[in-house]
Amino acid sequence: KKMKSLIRQAKNGDPNAQYLVGACYAVGEGVELDKEISLSYYLMAAKQGDKMAQYAAATCYSYGKGTEISFWFVSEGRKSRIG
Repeated sequence: KKMKSLIRQAKNGDPNAQYLVGACYAVGEGVELDKEISLSYYLMAAKQGDKMAQYAAATCYSYGKGTEISFWFVSEGRKSRIG
């Protein structure tokens, strides 16, 4: 019941809920494991500025989880590192 509510919030545009739903799909917590759906929720939240979702999406692209490995994405991320 809690998962259905969280998914509803995510579909209504709540970036925190989108990140959490993505995390659940990433590990199969309360839903069937699905890396592609996970990434799609991470991207929804990332586009709204959610930092954790941005990191999670970058990790997906870096390791090819739910998508092909994006070498452009990885190289651009390395260029913009601070420190």
